[in-house]
Amino acid sequence: MGWKIFPCIPGGKAPLTANGFKDATTASDTITSWWTRWPTANLGYELPDKVLVLDIDPRNGGSIPEGLTATLTCLTGGGGYHYYYTLPDDLDSSKLRALLTTGVDIKKQGGYTLVPPSITSQEYVWASNDYSNTKLLTSLPTALISQVSKPQILAHINTSKVIDPLDSRPGTLFNQTATWEEILEPDGWTKVRASVDGEVFWCRPGKSNEVSATTNYGGSELLYIFTSSTEFESNTGYSKFAAYTLLKWNGDYQAAAAELASTFQPTYFSPSVVSNMSEPYTFTSALPPDNFVSRFIEYVDKQTDAPKEYAEASALTLISLAGYRSKAALAPYPGGLGNNLYVVLVGPTTKSRKSTVQRIAGSIAKAVMPPSLLPNRATTEALIKALANRNGVPSVWTPDEFGVTLAEIYNRDYMRGLEEMLLTVYSGDDYEYQRVLDSVIIKNPHLSILGAATPESISRSGTSALDSGLLPRFAIVYPSKLPETRAVGQAVDLRAERQGFISQLNSIMSWSNTHVDIIFSSQALTTLNAAEQKLTATSAARLPTMLYKVASLLAIADMQDTVSESNATAAAAIVTRWADGVATLIPQMYRHGTDQQFEQQLDYVLGEIDKAGGELHRVQIANSINVKKQRLDEIKFTLLDKGKITSEIKEGGEKWMLRENN
Repeated sequence: MGWKIFPCIPGGKAPLTANGFKDATTASDTITSWWTRWPTANLGYELPDKVLVLDIDPRNGGSIPEGLTATLTCLTGGGGYHYYYTLPDDLDSSKLRALLTTGVDIKKQGGYTLVPPSITSQEYVWASNDYSNTKLLTSLPTALISQVSKPQILAHINTSKVIDPLDSRPGTLFNQTATWEEILEPDGWTKVRASVDGEVFWCRPGKSNEVSATTNYGGSELLYIFTSSTEFESNTGYSKFAAYTLLKWNGDYQAAAAELASTFQPTYFSPSVVSNMSEPYTFTSALPPDNFVSRFIEYVDKQTDAPKEYAEASALTLISLAGYRSKAALAPYPGGLGNNLYVVLVGPTTKSRKSTVQRIAGSIAKAVMPPSLLPNRATTEALIKALANRNGVPSVWTPDEFGVTLAEIYNRDYMRGLEEMLLTVYSGDDYEYQRVLDSVIIKNPHLSILGAATPESISRSGTSALDSGLLPRFAIVYPSKLPETRAVGQAVDLRAERQGFISQLNSIMSWSNTHVDIIFSSQALTTLNAAEQKLTATSAARLPTMLYKVASLLAIADMQDTVSESNATAAAAIVTRWADGVATLIPQMYRHGTDQQFEQQLDYVLGEIDKAGGELHRVQIANSINVKKQRLDEIKFTLLDKGKITSEIKEGGEKWMLRENN
């Protein structure tokens, strides 16, 4: 491919040569001498002109931006992604970084990346086997390019947006409950229009149809000012509380907060909202204190302030590992219902401590059965190979950003094989993976997944994930509230407790070898059947199946081969928590699915205008796309806002015309 490379320290990213990436070369003699001297060196690649890499790091909250197209992609050693793109000639890449979210960065000329087969925490891997094909580098998506041309209104934020659900300060509550209409319209501001993504365009007092500001640009919920002819500073962003304080209290934040705290005007505050904001996090265990699950919850709670729902699901995953030979003996499952679980812990980045709980559970799983843990981040083929090498052995996979993986399954063709494999092994069936010259077979699988995801990343898969059979097989552990953040304290010696869990799981494993069939008492079946009917009526997930799995796991934890009524009651309570998580997540996924459909309609309209020579009558567009007038207006205003088209009344009616840069 003609890429210039240079050696970096084994296991790291620091260059080994004196001049770093400036020593990069394609000279084979030099490269041979370097790797003769440092045979385990990592490979650094000097980024040339017109090549840009999007670096997505899920560990720091990174998720795949909207509008990315297929291109040469690398899975990094830190569990992230490098997307390699070529740059259009007219793009100023220096403006891109300001547009990217936390955990997403760019690398370009004057920098370098590591490339496969470098190794840091894990091995760097090309996402495509045909990585030598230079055509795999595609042009940077227009969805990002178009954003570069927008006004740089993010330069200054007057006050930060607070999203802590436990923060009950007056300003925070005001930001969460007030509307921009209530704040701006009394002072003479008027709406000009709104875009489909929720951004509203405002005209300042004394003018008409002039855009002086916007609210909710990029989902920020902030007011951005473009004019210097108001009380506000131009090119500045204001929260609702900051804007209210400036308009009503001349910038006196203390006085504004005192007023809101003492009066709680109904115009701005709903009593139910205020009450909900002030309610503390609570958790009621479904099991007695001496139960394995209850004790594990307390064990985790001594180490982190994560929601206890995460520890509850993790404990069940550990029981599944230890009791993998036992199966629920139920009529619909002639071969027995396996007790493996697919679980995803959902919560905001960092604060919810999802990864911390994963690590605690993963370390115990590894101590009980060292080969059980699968690589956290791997290609589809690598994951299948790892499972094939564990035939008849239980496996646990703990992907730390499963939402990103799920989104890729439905947006990257090369990831579709992962969905097929996960669906097959969920049922305990053998899976054969066909390669060019041979095949890899997974036999007698018992796979449990304890994944983690932010709601934003898992929603990126949209309705495709809901319509498929994969995500509905997952327990969605998504607490509506988070515990209060605790101050960091001294480490507590928990080695004895940890060893106690390991010993108990080893005992369960030995017991499971001779107690293959788990049967259900009649009272337990009555309880579970009633819970199943309720869940079937209210949830799209495969929660009824999980009811019987969890009830079976609770019996296994007690080393009892009969599920009792108390096991069934506890299972119903646990799975009901998961049903609440599904109910919270589904609307977000449908909203994202709708966004994807709208983006497709935008692309379609632009394509039709382009095919017509650059301009097209609105009536012809309407006949072609067949949408309602309101939807067509949304498409028009969005394309105007993005700078994709212009429109004017010409002979024969309104025409839409592509801008020259499109």
